[in-house]
Amino acid sequence: VGFTAGMEQQLDEVETGAVDWRRLMADFHEKFSAWMENAREPAADRAKVAAVLQEFTQVKEWAPSLKRGRRIYDDARFIESITEQLNGGGRPVTERQLDTIVKMALRYHEQIPGVRERMMQLGFKELATAAETLPPRPETSAKFDVLRSLDLSDEQRRFVSSLEQQVNTGRRLSEAQLNALNRVLIANARRIPDFEAVSQRLGISVTADALAPDHESPLLLAALGEITEWREPTKRGKRIFDDQAFVNSVAEQYGRKGALSERQRAAMKKLVLRYRAQISNVEQRLAALGMKGAGEGEPAASDET
Repeated sequence: VGFTAGMEQQLDEVETGAVDWRRLMADFHEKFSAWMENAREPAADRAKVAAVLQEFTQVKEWAPSLKRGRRIYDDARFIESITEQLNGGGRPVTERQLDTIVKMALRYHEQIPGVRERMMQLGFKELATAAETLPPRPETSAKFDVLRSLDLSDEQRRFVSSLEQQVNTGRRLSEAQLNALNRVLIANARRIPDFEAVSQRLGISVTADALAPDHESPLLLAALGEITEWREPTKRGKRIFDDQAFVNSVAEQYGRKGALSERQRAAMKKLVLRYRAQISNVEQRLAALGMKGAGEGEPAASDET
C-alpha cells in the first residue's frame, strides 16, 4: 500500500513539474528490479556461504562429471561458479544454492574430515542428518559387484549403470532406488550361485516363490517352438498384440533369467491352447502342465512381457 501511495504522489509531482519523469522511471526500475530479485529467492548468509566453500579447499579428487539427459553435473565447476558469484558482487548466492553446496560438502566427507559436525554447527542440522546426505550404504557396492557378472538386459544394464554412477559420486540411493535395485537382483536370483546366502548378506528380503524352480517354462517354450504359422499382429487402441514377438521375448528372458513370471507363464498357456492344432502330442503336454484341454477360442494375453 505504501509503495502504491508513494508512486501516486510522485506521479502528481511529475504533472506539476516538480520531478523529472525520466528520473522517476529510472528510480522505479532500479527499485523494482531489486524487489523482484529479492522476491524470486532470498539471498543466503554470505559468511555461511564462504565457510562452506572453504571446506572444498581440502578436496583433491573430484567426482567425474555426470550427464543426465541434456544436463551435465560437474561438482568442481559448480563450486568454482558459486565462488565467482560470491566474490563478484553481483547476483547474491541464494539459500537454495547454499543448501546445494552443503549437501555436496557432505558427499565429500571422506576428503573433508569432520565436515558433518561443522555443518551442524553452522545451523544445517537437518541437512547433515538427512538420509540423502549420508554416505552410500556399504552393501550397495557389493550388489553392483554381483550384478556386474550377469548378462542383464539392455534396459536393466542401463538402469544399474546409472545407479552405480550415482553411488560412485558419493550419493546414497533413495529407498525407492534401493528397492528397484533389489528387484533386479531378485529377478536374476536363479542365475546367482547360493542366492539365499547372498541375499541375507546383502539385506535383501526374498519370498519363497521367488526362488522356486520354474518347471513349466521349458515345457511351454518347447511346445510354442513348434508353431510355424502365427496370427497377424492386432492393434487395440495404442497397443499391439503380437503372439510371435511375445514368445520370442519371453524365450530370450528365460535364457537370461532361468525363470519367467506367473503372468508370463499364464499367457503362454493361453497361446498353447490357441495354437494347439500345430503342437505335437498336445494332450500329453497339457497333462504334464496340469492343464485341461480348453477350446481353441481361449483368448491369449501375449502382451504380458
